[in-house]
Amino acid sequence: AGFMGPIYGWRSPFLVVSIPALIVGTLVMTTVKDPIRGGSENIELLNTNIIEETKDENTPRNNSITNGERYSIHQEIRNSEDSSHDRGEEMQSVSSEDENKCQSCFSLLKPSTYASHLETTKALLKSKSVILTLIQGAPGCIPWGIVNTFLNDYLSEDCGLSIQAATIVILMFGLGNFFGMVIGGTAGDYLYKKDPRYPALLSGTAAILGCIPLWILVNTTNVEDKDDDDGDGEQAYLGVMARAGFTAILGGIGSGVTGPIVKATLQNVTLPNARGQAFALLNTFDDFGRGLGPVFVAALIVDLGGRQTAFNVGIFGWVLCGIFNLCLFFTVKSDEEATKRNFLIRYGPTGTVENL
Repeated sequence: AGFMGPIYGWRSPFLVVSIPALIVGTLVMTTVKDPIRGGSENIELLNTNIIEETKDENTPRNNSITNGERYSIHQEIRNSEDSSHDRGEEMQSVSSEDENKCQSCFSLLKPSTYASHLETTKALLKSKSVILTLIQGAPGCIPWGIVNTFLNDYLSEDCGLSIQAATIVILMFGLGNFFGMVIGGTAGDYLYKKDPRYPALLSGTAAILGCIPLWILVNTTNVEDKDDDDGDGEQAYLGVMARAGFTAILGGIGSGVTGPIVKATLQNVTLPNARGQAFALLNTFDDFGRGLGPVFVAALIVDLGGRQTAFNVGIFGWVLCGIFNLCLFFTVKSDEEATKRNFLIRYGPTGTVENL
């Protein structure tokens, strides 16, 4: 937008920005296969001692389910997800497709339809790790509101960069964010194999340290501070751009590490049939933060009398995000073990995904 807008008008970027999304969407649709939900749970469980611990608890599963009559994970998940259809199975005997659709619409109005989803939500919110992964996103979205909404204009209007130069700085931040996500995914997986608690230390520390480059970018980028009397104005301008771009990359790396680790943590502390609802809650909290982030920053600008001071306060949201991530260190291991134990109780130690 910073390159095309001044030349071709503000409408042109909206047309161009959809092209990468269409290309990536087509590639995903044609090359990626949907993973089987719960398909790897039994593999992970066989490498733990929880199976033996569960046997000692004398749960009804050991007495009532044998190898010949146990349920498959896939069937259990499907039964859980399609419970609303099972309750209305007698009403769906009408062969007309239009009438079936009408009945499905009416079933959405029944309170019983949402009973299982409400119980799943209650169960999710009993986990401390789930609560921490949800609430960490709200303050973490405030600095994103600064970066996505205000930073480009701030660099060009208040710091003396051109629109194109400010756009390049934001692009460098996005590049650093990409590297941060790769680092978060790779290093998080490595640390998880050492101890399930270690990825939380990485994500929390990275979020807090990511504030420092962004604070430097906001407070030190100023072309007007350079002396142009020596005839090296252009060189000084390029120096400011290079420093701002490098700082933006470092800030992007710090901001990108947290996302993959948080999502992996949320997956590890929830049962397969509840993960869709858990990630829906996570996205809701993130979207809520993204929506209110710019509003909150705009209010700070008015109250504090300037964008620089408001940005310094808003960036502190990543510190809060990092603290919540660090708190996962104390909860994630016990919550993950409890999830595996509940998985065994529900599906059995030899549960596999069958009957696709």
